[in-house]
Amino acid sequence: MLTQASSVRAETMTGRLLAAAREYRGLSADEVDSRAGAPSGTCLRYEASLDVGPAVSALLRLARFLGIRVADLVSPTGYAADCVKGQCGPVARTRRRASGFTPAEVARACDLTVAEYLEIESGASSVELYLPDLLRLAEALDIPLYDLLEEA
Repeated sequence: MLTQASSVRAETMTGRLLAAAREYRGLSADEVDSRAGAPSGTCLRYEASLDVGPAVSALLRLARFLGIRVADLVSPTGYAADCVKGQCGPVARTRRRASGFTPAEVARACDLTVAEYLEIESGASSVELYLPDLLRLAEALDIPLYDLLEEA
């Protein structure tokens, strides 16, 4: 697992970025949930950093390293409507193998331990749960997903 300090820092940044984007657009959290087709309370939950997994900033580095958009980790088209649950791990593994990198090389480049990277690649990471939600919220706010994943 990622360290608790890096987890808290990344989660707090994502929540702040989400809140700032929502407030800038003059939308309530309920309006964002409605636009995203998400259950009521989803936006506020992520703003409060609840349920956001520890690998937020690592995902940004991972996507950059693999040469893809973060949204491509969870959707074949990059759009929330096409999200496929459990896609992040297989996409990361396929891209890594096609690029000829070892898990250790990817982990090192993304500032992860090998175990942390393999957790993402196996599909056992919380990434599989929260990234589709964040993609839907980003689309509802009309911003790229990576804007919510800026490194702390």
